[in-house]
Amino acid sequence: MDQRLWILFGLYWLVSAVKRKKTKQRESWGQRLIYVLPLVALLSFDSAGGAATGGWGAICARGVR
Repeated sequence: MDQRLWILFGLYWLVSAVKRKKTKQRESWGQRLIYVLPLVALLSFDSAGGAATGGWGAICARGVR
C-alpha cells in the first residue's frame, strides 16, 4: 500500500510539472546557494548520528528543543 501511495504522488508531481507556468525570474547561482547551503548543512548535521557523535540526537538528548 505504501508503495502505491508513492507512485500516486510521483504521477501527480509529474503531471503538475508538465502543466506548470514558465518561470518569470531566474535565480543566480549566488542567490540559489543562499538557500541550498543552509539546507545541506542542516541535513549533514542531522545525519551526523545520535548523542555520541552529535546531530539532532545530541540536542534532543540534552532536552534542548
